Amino acid sequence: MSKTISFSLSESGIDSAIKALQEYKGEISRSSEDLVHQLSKTGADIAKDNVHRMDDRGTLGWVESAIDSETVERTGMRFIGGIVCHDEKAAFVEMGTGFIGAGHPHEIAVRLGWRYDINSHGAAGWWYPTTSSDPNPHKREIDGRLYAWTAGMPARPFMHDAYKNLKRDLKTTAKEVFAE
Repeated sequence: MSKTISFSLSESGIDSAIKALQEYKGEISRSSEDLVHQLSKTGADIAKDNVHRMDDRGTLGWVESAIDSETVERTGMRFIGGIVCHDEKAAFVEMGTGFIGAGHPHEIAVRLGWRYDINSHGAAGWWYPTTSSDPNPHKREIDGRLYAWTAGMPARPFMHDAYKNLKRDLKTTAKEVFAE
C-alpha cells in the first residue's frame, strides 16, 4: 500500500497534505487491524483442521472446540492477535507425554523446557482415572473406579504447525490485505 501525496507550498496546500496523510494513516491502521484479524482467524481455522486431521481415534473434539482467535488493539496502529486454546490440557496433546512422547517429541520441546516421562515410568507406563467413554482399550476397574493404562502419547503439534503455515503465507496475505 503506497500513496503519493502532492501539494503546493502554501498554507492551504500543506493543510490538504496533512489531511491526506491523516486519511492514509487511518487506511493503514484499518488494513493492519484487518491483517491481524485475518491471520488470527485463519490460524485458528488451520489449528482446528490440524486437530481434526491428527485425531485418528476421534477423541480430540474437545481440543478442536476450545480453539479460537483473538484480536486486541494495543495503542495507535499496533495490533496484536492470537490463536488460543481455552483448555490447558491441550498442551499435552500439542507437546506429547511420557515415554512415547519422548520418542516422538515436539520440535521445540527442548527450547520450551518441556519434560517427557517426568515420573520415570518408562515403557511400564502408568494408570490414570477414566470413564467408560475413553477410547483407550487398556482399562480395568480397581475398587469400583475405572482406570486406563498409557505410556504417553506422541506430540501432535496442531498449534505449532498452524504458526508455521501462517509464517510461510504472511507476505502473500499482507499483500492481499493491503492491496484492497
